[in-house]
Amino acid sequence: MIPPVNNDYDEGFFVYLFPKGNVECMNALDKYFINLNSQNQLENGLHILHIETLVETIKQKTNKKWILDFEDRYLRFDKIDDALK
Repeated sequence: MIPPVNNDYDEGFFVYLFPKGNVECMNALDKYFINLNSQNQLENGLHILHIETLVETIKQKTNKKWILDFEDRYLRFDKIDDALK
C-alpha cells in the first residue's frame, strides 16, 4: 500500500499471480483493465505473472525441495482430473 494509506513507502506495485490458462483469472483481469487509466504496467503498477513462470525461474536458481513441493501443490492439475475419475 502506498500513501495515503501507508506512509512507509513512496511507491509500490501489485502482482496478479495465477496459473496459465485460468479463464476466471483472465476474465477478472479484463474487467479490471476497464477501470485503469493506462494499460501500461509501468504506469498502472499492475504486473501480471503466471505461476509457471515464477516456478521455472526459481527452479533455475535452486533445486530445493520446497519449490518442487510448491509446484506439486499448485500446478499439478492432473491430480484434480485423476481424483474426479
